[in-house]
Amino acid sequence: MEAENNNNETQKLTKPPLPPRDDVSSYQATAATTTSAEAYDAWENSKYFEEYAKLGIHCDMLRDKARMASYFNAINHHAADFKDKVVLDVGCGTGILSCWAAKIGGAKRVYSVEASGIAENAELIIARNNLSDRITVLHGKMEEVYIPEKVDIIISEWMGSFLLFESMLEAVLFARDYYLKPNGVILPASARVFLVPVNMDKLLNTKYKFLKEVQGCDMSALMIFARNELAAWVIRGQKVKPENVLAEQKQVFDINILTVTIEQLKKVISTFNFTIEKETVLHGFAAYFDVSFGETASTQGKAPITLSTAPDQPLTHWRQDLFLLKDDVKVGGANGQNVTGVVRFTQNQYWRRHYDVEVSFTVNGVEYYNKLGS
Repeated sequence: MEAENNNNETQKLTKPPLPPRDDVSSYQATAATTTSAEAYDAWENSKYFEEYAKLGIHCDMLRDKARMASYFNAINHHAADFKDKVVLDVGCGTGILSCWAAKIGGAKRVYSVEASGIAENAELIIARNNLSDRITVLHGKMEEVYIPEKVDIIISEWMGSFLLFESMLEAVLFARDYYLKPNGVILPASARVFLVPVNMDKLLNTKYKFLKEVQGCDMSALMIFARNELAAWVIRGQKVKPENVLAEQKQVFDINILTVTIEQLKKVISTFNFTIEKETVLHGFAAYFDVSFGETASTQGKAPITLSTAPDQPLTHWRQDLFLLKDDVKVGGANGQNVTGVVRFTQNQYWRRHYDVEVSFTVNGVEYYNKLGS
């Protein structure tokens, strides 16, 4: 790995931060001895692309009916924009969007960029579908490959947990800035993130509340440790049901993919105010997103295609993301109906694909705060 090659040329850290969740032993063998941002990126990217080289993660995405239908319908909806045009597929994976761009959209040429080893599989799929004359697979990072011409359309499925996790949007914005023609099209065109307060009794009973009594033995002393562990990290990909939701959703931020900058994605801050009427217990907040494939001159007058990961929509492989609190908070009725606060998403200082999430809020004059890694 590149990080290993750079170790002797950089300064040493006395107390390096632990990497969020991932392989600590590998981390200690590589990035732990350097302050170089490039070394941290090299190690994290190597782990990231190792995972995306495995077929299993792609099967999860290909099985996702809502995801697949949205992209298929969007390409069909924008067929006039694709016809005889040049398309760039950022993070093409197995090549399904590239194939659709050529077969359904009628694209003249498609450049399919993929940094992980799955690029070799994408070449097989493209050849099997007799599209090798129109689709070129470029195996490498978007920031490092060369595309010999400007493109009319950029298409990508870049969304991660609570939209920002994995920071793949940065690659799309690089492609936009370097390769998209003036007045070009990006699909999807915009995205929004929503927050809702939730009660997750069943989940918490399964995770740790059963410790009150285990076959005649009082294990309740462990409960606080288990809750703190759960509240230390964003629980990614957690199914949240509509009945878990305590108030109407609030949009906490939105992104215009044509105009947003990488700098703006490093820190996102938003306020919220929820009204919870019934007396219940607030365990935390759930986040989810939707994306819109937008409107162009060729689609005016038609409703844009959207993909939503909301709890009341068909389940996707993203599911929802849970920001648990360290303590239960009584809300509603005499406990206070208004939950007012701030949520902040900050790109991790060392691990660029990860975000720290902070939630600060007030109920009935009492302040609450939690910071979670992802």
